[in-house]
Amino acid sequence: MTRRQLLSRAVGATLFGLMPYRSVWTEEKSTPACRFTAAYRAVQRYGSVKRTADSPVHILREFSLQGESLLLTLDPESLTTAILPLEAVTFLDEPPDLAVQSRYARLLTRQMVPPHPLVNAGLRRADHPIDGVCLTIDLCPAPKPMEYRLFEALMSDDLSRPVPLAIAVSGGWMRRHERDFAWLCARHAEGDFSITWINHSNTHFYDAARHNRENFFLANGSDPQCEVLALEWELIRRGVTPPPFFRFPGLVSSSGLLKELTELGLLVIGCETVVADGAPIRSGGIILLHGNGNEPRGVDFFLHHLRSPKKIQLVSLPELFRLHPG
Repeated sequence: MTRRQLLSRAVGATLFGLMPYRSVWTEEKSTPACRFTAAYRAVQRYGSVKRTADSPVHILREFSLQGESLLLTLDPESLTTAILPLEAVTFLDEPPDLAVQSRYARLLTRQMVPPHPLVNAGLRRADHPIDGVCLTIDLCPAPKPMEYRLFEALMSDDLSRPVPLAIAVSGGWMRRHERDFAWLCARHAEGDFSITWINHSNTHFYDAARHNRENFFLANGSDPQCEVLALEWELIRRGVTPPPFFRFPGLVSSSGLLKELTELGLLVIGCETVVADGAPIRSGGIILLHGNGNEPRGVDFFLHHLRSPKKIQLVSLPELFRLHPG
């Protein structure tokens, strides 16, 4: 069953539930087993950065690395994260007005506005006119080779460099494809791509025999906070700053899970279009494609769009949300 069919079934899920279906994007079969022991913890505090004229920041995480106390901070307007030494930040007892009224605060509020569908909750498109779409590429656990033809086409095509991409990466994929992950990081560092990472969970649990309401993060025994923090730590270990963005495995969630992720300070990213389903691509939307080798049809469709006379205009995920005039 395609994700488009899942999205349409979600409308009636409250009354009838969703029938089980076979996944093509993960190989996990066992009970969720997320293990995380690092000294890395979630916090929700406000602060200001001393060296930048007391710029307000959200403090999302506290941790130690090689004996140094560090903070993961978020700029509430640019939606970019940074790792800063503890002494570089002044903690604030009350949130500054700029932080409370920021683009980040508005997006957190927006993603909690009902309804909260079982499939594809969260932010799916810009809430203002914009010329372009945000391409998100999911890297769910899979043994197949990464879709290099997709990334090489993006580099070789007549697109302005760096090409903006949002990549939803799972820990299961990253550990199995260390060289591919390093290649993506190198393309970012060399200016071929401008990658916005999306946290796609550590294990990306899936069991083909279960209904959606008992699967993915909704499986009994799942530990969403561990899934989030463990993946962030995997990124830090590889020299990548964790993002403020998250995509639910299978796009499956609940209002309770959405609230929990919001309390962790994460912006939940859904999608408007699943490319493999051949659905129309509309400006201002987030489109979803798999780059883990499990969705060649989607890659074919996207490359067709990319090579057509009316080329797709790509924008970054922060840009999609940052251009609001209000």
